[in-house]
Amino acid sequence: MVIKSIRLFFRKRKIKKAIKEAVELTRADGRKRIILNVPGSPHMYTKQYLQRLIRKRCFHKGVTIQELEANALFITK
Repeated sequence: MVIKSIRLFFRKRKIKKAIKEAVELTRADGRKRIILNVPGSPHMYTKQYLQRLIRKRCFHKGVTIQELEANALFITK
């Protein structure tokens, strides 16, 4: 029980840190950023980079940017 609460605390902390970084970078350069839950921890990607990965077939066939946005933890405006 205690270990789960400690893991949850650090997970929330990582997510908050990623959101803060994404918002700051979006204000600086105006790109839309998406935070996805990659196994292990949240990672931040620009929308343009994810579209490039989709074109290169790095995801399963048929994956769209809309599906990735639907599964995102946070999306900047």
